Order: sequence, then structure tokens, then C-alpha cells
Amino acid sequence: MEEEVDGLIDLGVVIREANGSWDKLRSLVQHLPDEKKKQYLSHHFKPSHGDTLHSHPVTKKGRTWKVSFQQHWLLEFTWLSYSHLLSGGICRHCILFPEQPERGDGLGQGNRSGTFILSAYQHPYSKALGKDGVLVSHSKSIMHVRATERADLFLRNFHHSSERIDSRLLQQGNHLADENKHILTQIVLTVEFLAKQGLPFRGHRDDKVDFSREDTNRASPSSSSNPQIKECLVSFIHLDRANAVGISKKILEALTHPSLSLNIHKICGQAYDGAAVMSSDKAGVQAKIKE
Repeated sequence: MEEEVDGLIDLGVVIREANGSWDKLRSLVQHLPDEKKKQYLSHHFKPSHGDTLHSHPVTKKGRTWKVSFQQHWLLEFTWLSYSHLLSGGICRHCILFPEQPERGDGLGQGNRSGTFILSAYQHPYSKALGKDGVLVSHSKSIMHVRATERADLFLRNFHHSSERIDSRLLQQGNHLADENKHILTQIVLTVEFLAKQGLPFRGHRDDKVDFSREDTNRASPSSSSNPQIKECLVSFIHLDRANAVGISKKILEALTHPSLSLNIHKICGQAYDGAAVMSSDKAGVQAKIKE
């Protein structure tokens, strides 16, 4: 797209590039950044009061005079802008949110060709106002009403970007990505720990054990008069070596700790997972404890 002249924010640049094609116009505005659309909608070029605007001659009954574009139209029709590049009136809404007009759209005489959108409005200025005037007819057209609705919605979303659906989806996606990243980090750390310790990637569930109860934090000997079986958490043990000798040694040290008051000679059974280093009855932890 060609550069704007003297830094002017003028949609005439887009109209020139479209070169009379609705498809080209839609393609151009589709690739405009939202910030640029916002500039075109809210900060488009406005002529100063002393500027000479486009005019054309009118001849009637042998008399000829000039009729020019009127600046007060810009105040009366808020969608209307004056293009310095094209020397005429254009519709910001219909250019930025174009919809090719269809028959019966109520555009008025000659407007279906794209006046205000694919070309600037330059004549007849004498028929701009009135019930069937060019400006009034364009304001009432279905195409323009829809474009104005989209322009208003765009500006509301632009000023409140956090309320936009795409922004909300992006926020939710980022939140989910952060959660998944945290979970993945914990999985990697767990795998790394198990690999270093030579431990199996399986285990049993402890969701039925109430760790908030005091009696789960230490093994309690059963009364001989009323024997009971309890599953109790005894201790967490750091292993220097993950072989059968090292593991069995640590287990026996934990069971014989004075705080437990257990007699290991009364052990009547052992249960481990399927790893050979734990359950082997020849060289595993089970065998070492039996010894």
C-alpha cells in the first residue's frame, strides 16, 4: 500500500489501492492492523476552516456558478470524512467494513457503483441533502447501517480489549498452558528422581489413609488381647543406594527406631511392588530382611 502523503491519516490511500475493486478493498482492510483502523475511524484528516475544498460548476438558465463540498456536512454526518488525497467525501465505516451493495439496498441513484467507498463523492453537491439527497440516502442504506454497527462494535472492543472473546480465549489458553507447564515440570522431576534411584514407575494408592490422624504417623503395636491390623505411615527415608542391601538396611533402621517400640522379630509378612530389587526371594529386599 502506498505511503500516506505528509503523514495525513487519509483513507484515500486505501481507495486508490483498491482501484475500483470490492474484492481488493476487502483484502486491503482485512490486513490492516487494528491500531490503524482505530486511527482511520477516530483521527481521520479534517480540513481546516480556511481550506479550499473541492467544487464543481453548476449551470442553470444560462447562469453558471460553483458548488463546493461543505464542512458542516462533516458534523452532521459523523461517518463522513473529506479525503485530501481524492478531493471528495468518503465513508469511513463502509471502507473499513465493506459489504458489496445488492439490488434493493436503498443506496440511491448512482451510489451502487461505490460512491463514498470505491470513489470519493465529488458531485452533485447540490443534491447532497434533502429527503432523497446523496448523503441521506447513503446513511439509510442497509450496507451503511451494517458497516456502522461493525465500526461501533470494533471501537468498543478496542477500548475494552479484555472483554473481547478472542482476548478471553487467549487468557484462558495462557492460563491452561501455565498449568500444563507446571504439571509437566513435576512429571519430569519425578521421572528424573525415579531414574536416579532405580525405582519402578508404579506404586499403590494411599487415598484411603487419613494422614491427618496422629496414629498414622507412627506404627502402633497391637494389643495381644485384641489384635488389630493397621496400615500406618512409619517414615520417609532418603536412600543413599537403591540396591537390595541399601534399601533393606534403611527399612530395618526405621523399624528399630526407639520411637516405634517395634519388635522386628515378630514380622509375619512383607509386601512390595513387582520390582525385582524389592520382591526377589533370593537377593531382593524381601530376602535381606528375612535374613
